[in-house]
Amino acid sequence: MFQNIKNDSKKATRRSFDYEKNIAKLLVLVIAISLFSGCANKNKIGDELKTIKLWSGYCMIAEDELEMEKSEWILTKLVDKYNEIQDDIRVEFSYFDDDDVMLQTLKASVAEGKDIPDIVVVQSGVYLEDLKDIFTPINNYLSEDYKSSTRYWETTTFSDEIYGYPTTGANVTYFAYNKALINQVGLDFENNPPTTVEEFLSACETIKAKGIVPITAGDYECNDFFSTLVSKWWMQDTGVDSIKQHGSNKTSFSSDQGFINACSIVQDMWNAGYIINDYVTNEDTVSDLADGKAAMYNSFVFELGLLEDAMGENLGILLVPDLSASCINPGLSLGSCNQCMSITRSSSYKEDCARFIEWLLNRENSIELYKKYKGLPIRKDISLKDLGWDGNEYYTKIYPCVENIATYPEYMVMGIGDLADTYYTYGPQLITGEISPSHYAELLDQANQ
Repeated sequence: MFQNIKNDSKKATRRSFDYEKNIAKLLVLVIAISLFSGCANKNKIGDELKTIKLWSGYCMIAEDELEMEKSEWILTKLVDKYNEIQDDIRVEFSYFDDDDVMLQTLKASVAEGKDIPDIVVVQSGVYLEDLKDIFTPINNYLSEDYKSSTRYWETTTFSDEIYGYPTTGANVTYFAYNKALINQVGLDFENNPPTTVEEFLSACETIKAKGIVPITAGDYECNDFFSTLVSKWWMQDTGVDSIKQHGSNKTSFSSDQGFINACSIVQDMWNAGYIINDYVTNEDTVSDLADGKAAMYNSFVFELGLLEDAMGENLGILLVPDLSASCINPGLSLGSCNQCMSITRSSSYKEDCARFIEWLLNRENSIELYKKYKGLPIRKDISLKDLGWDGNEYYTKIYPCVENIATYPEYMVMGIGDLADTYYTYGPQLITGEISPSHYAELLDQANQ
């Protein structure tokens, strides 16, 4: 193209200048195209960008977030952040407001050979075990650093295979109590709390003698109160390892004297008038406690914020008393980490899923998640100070429990099916004395066949 250029210096200079200008324009254009292409590639779905689908139900969404736009949820924001900080993967988050519907959809899709998500947030324990054919063991994808920094792998491990990453923080049960009422009846739970069943029942009798209902409770999955007390005292009589055998048909509820004893104690509490008598229809448990209609309420870490708002400095915390001074595993608490993130066997991007989950649950992000969900840290490198809770008397009292928490038997043993249905259906009848502990055990044995 330059054959006809004359040796005229002015023309040569001009042409050279024009050539340099054109080259400069071309370079600017190339740079602009590159930048545009880079931005476009970040959100491109195709061969150059892997798409990971994440399904979650309500357990990964804080209650207050349900009143917000989905774009404001912390999980949504973290997913968006991950999509921005790297160019290889795009995570798509779908929310189900009913966990059962989500799992039914998942199972139906598997049965029909339809596409399923890469990552699913599910309940751990026997719920996860029931679904483990859908999920892949993560032993080969789990980094050692992440594993060593996190608690409660026993909730997602079956036959030495790990099927999920524990998440959302640890829950712990306790009794919230009305300080004014407890002081009014002459008890001192702050300095001299009841630590055994015998001492606890004596305190309940003292409260009742003053014309005050000792415990308010509401109907929720066979009643949280029932599940907490029976589960803890059963575990401290029979032993956690022995209890796990029930779901495997290796032993019976009827022959488990620890189970019978725990059920009997709770039924005796009802018969003695220690539990508010309209618990089946009661939906105002926190109000009952705050308004002085009852002295105690069985609660969870996740409700601490609600209780603080309702009661202020009048809120007290009592750890659930042990069965006895000589029981198995003294100081045991109920709760553990009941949710996990699992990777499906059909996912084409298992390694990428693992890296995303470990990023999502890293120290920095976990601090924000714990603050939002109000769960106790399951990461060992996060303290109450990191969460801004070190000056809070309630979290300070409960936090040591993370070192000795057992999962509820319904997560370890009851599972999904007839046994769980029986456990929840007849639990209220047991509490109110309509059926005996031995009859309740027989019904569970029949369902466990």
